[in-house]
Amino acid sequence: MASDKKAAAAGRKSGTRRDANPARVPARRGRAGSRDGRRKGRAGGPKPRSGRPGRAPSKAGAAKFRNAAFAAVDANPPPWALRHRHAGRPGINPRALAKCVLLMNEEQRTCRGMADYLNDHPTILKNMGLDKAPSKSTLNRAMRKITTRYLRRVGRAAAVRTSRSRAAA
Repeated sequence: MASDKKAAAAGRKSGTRRDANPARVPARRGRAGSRDGRRKGRAGGPKPRSGRPGRAPSKAGAAKFRNAAFAAVDANPPPWALRHRHAGRPGINPRALAKCVLLMNEEQRTCRGMADYLNDHPTILKNMGLDKAPSKSTLNRAMRKITTRYLRRVGRAAAVRTSRSRAAA
């Protein structure tokens, strides 16, 4: 009440900004620094995926790489030791989670997108040796657990396997 009387005495409406000089008042912006109040990249659908410039990867080439990467994961030791304590739920096979992370990187998907993708494609789950798709939290935990060294080793082995298959064909 008292502030309304002061505002009326000063010739302003109550609830307005104190500085009436428009030259000194900065313009208010929308969320996340965008000018029109919308977040960047959200309006107009999903963000475009950046792939290799020039040509799109073929599905057959992606399947070859996937099979070679899965074989390389099976040939190498597991990325971490599964320590099952007697209480609680048994953990998911670390090799299967490594395959999920490799596929997630190859498909350029998020953890949530990969979990949905695996739920929609049960044949890929069977190839990985899983009965049920891991959750997004499990995929995120596995992504943080796998070392870059392990991914490089498996990637090199997969590249060697795909180059051998190309040479044989």
